Amino acid sequence: MWPDSTACPGFKENLSLSFDYLQNHMELDLWEKINEDIKKNRGSLAYGGSLVFTYMMERLQANSMLVIGSLQSILRTLRIDGYEEKDISKLVGHVKSIIRRLKTLGRKTKAT
Repeated sequence: MWPDSTACPGFKENLSLSFDYLQNHMELDLWEKINEDIKKNRGSLAYGGSLVFTYMMERLQANSMLVIGSLQSILRTLRIDGYEEKDISKLVGHVKSIIRRLKTLGRKTKAT
């Protein structure tokens, strides 16, 4: 339900503008998935840019957690003989970079 236009004269227009902006600057595939999420959880209730942004961030966080899980799994089963060129210095460099990134993501996750 929209707020009273006398109390918040530009509210509906702002939501509509932000909705249009996100729609025009987002991959079509992502846009369709977010709209499915909104329809599934909110039905036909009015929605605007802020709700689209919220669902977009939820999807981003869920996908980020999946990536972290995948990286952790890869690190646990990593074998040097399966690594391209069997170059140990490249392998160590890549592993250090992944671990640094996981630590950074872990700190950010704990802060939220």
